[in-house]
Amino acid sequence: MKFKNISRIICLTLFIFIFSSTFISATETTTEQGAKTRLELLEEFIQDTYLNDSFSNEPNQNSSIESTYYGVLLSDYLKISYDIYDIIFYIQKHQKSDYGFSNQIKQETTINATFFAVQTLKQLSVGSEDLNNWQIFQYLNKSISEILYNPSNYVNLTTQDILTINRFFLASSILNETVLFPYNSLINALKQIQFTNGTYPSFYYAVEISSLLSLFEQPPADVQGTIRYLKSFRFNDTGFTKDSSDIISIKDTYYAISTIYTLGEEVENKNKIVDAILDLQTPEGGFMDKKSQNPTLESSYFAYQILLLLNSIKSLDQLAFLESTGFLNFNFLIIGSVSLLSLIIIRKKRTKKL
Repeated sequence: MKFKNISRIICLTLFIFIFSSTFISATETTTEQGAKTRLELLEEFIQDTYLNDSFSNEPNQNSSIESTYYGVLLSDYLKISYDIYDIIFYIQKHQKSDYGFSNQIKQETTINATFFAVQTLKQLSVGSEDLNNWQIFQYLNKSISEILYNPSNYVNLTTQDILTINRFFLASSILNETVLFPYNSLINALKQIQFTNGTYPSFYYAVEISSLLSLFEQPPADVQGTIRYLKSFRFNDTGFTKDSSDIISIKDTYYAISTIYTLGEEVENKNKIVDAILDLQTPEGGFMDKKSQNPTLESSYFAYQILLLLNSIKSLDQLAFLESTGFLNFNFLIIGSVSLLSLIIIRKKRTKKL
């Protein structure tokens, strides 16, 4: 009787093992064959944010001028089609009576939103002559006057002020407008913000000052000090974070690397940065700025830019989020559980017979 029961257990277990092994092989093959590359997932995420005439920062959200800028650029990089004229019309609807643009319909006009509108229109091949008919510079010049044309205000420039000035000049350049301002006073004020030991009041002071000075083909007061300062924000040889946290940020990483490159130097151990950035891609296809956040179009744009800077775009050709190992573990768990259950059933039958 004992031998008979043992034989049953062995046969049943063998049958389950063969069946599960076949299922495992089929599942593993299906998983690999059906898997998509990181690039394909990113393309799907971008398409999920496309709303026919604009882009939203996340799927199922309202669109904005800024997110449409990121969507248009990413779509052009990846050769994803969209309706150019619908997007131009969408941007036109956001121009207000002061000739500036709002980021969303019900918001006020800002230089930043106007900058993104102008940049997007340029990307859509709307020329400066056509843009002049929109009278955009009239708004830009009036809005920047308090910050730019009064040197006494240079003493208390914030990072947002410097960013706004930067975007004003970039937009003005696209519009082919010449700007007269206290050049020497602004250059000196920007350079004096850097401390004598090469550091800055904050990470983004170093980024924005270096960026604005580069527009005027001017270096920071201490180039090597700026580079050392920015590199000090790298976390564990991976990405960068503007604060002391151990969570890297895609946006911080992009601005650190792009600024360091602008200043004529590169970053070390690029592969570790690439791995850290790819680790922030989600199964939805988009990238999150930091761990445990939602993927956004903005973060995906900065992630793509980082990979471009590091000559690592081909890393997006990797298969993404394979789960074959998980299936294997799960099926072995089934095998063990069923085998144990079979043994218990047989033992119970034997007990009843006794």
